[in-house]
Amino acid sequence: MTRAELMAAATAAALRAGIPPAGYLRQIEAESGWDPQAVNPESGAMGLAQFMPSTWTEWGMGLDPFEPTASLDAGARYMAWIPTWLDSQGIPGTWPLTLASYNWGIGRVRDTYRAHGAAWL
Repeated sequence: MTRAELMAAATAAALRAGIPPAGYLRQIEAESGWDPQAVNPESGAMGLAQFMPSTWTEWGMGLDPFEPTASLDAGARYMAWIPTWLDSQGIPGTWPLTLASYNWGIGRVRDTYRAHGAAWL
C-alpha cells in the first residue's frame, strides 16, 4: 500500500472506531512513520500501530500485526477503548491521557496519575 492508501485506511479505521482521524494519523506517524514492517528494537512493538505482542494477542483478532489494515483497525479500536478504561479507573478519558496510555501503557498512566494527579502530564 502507498502512504496515501495507508492514510486513507487509517482515516477509515478512526471513523469506524469513533476517534479523531487527524489525531490517529499523527499517532501512526509518530509510532511507525507509516512503515507496516516497523519493529521497535527496544520494546518489541510491531506494525503500523506499534502493538506490543501481548496487547496484539488481545486486540489483533488472530491476524498478522504487520498486515496494514489489521494493525490500523486494531489500533483505532484500542484507542477508542482506552478512554472508557481510564474512566473506569477514576481517571478522565481525555485525548492526551489516551495518547499517553497508548504509547506508555495503560497501567503506567493509571499508576502515575494516581500518584501525582492530573499535573503530571
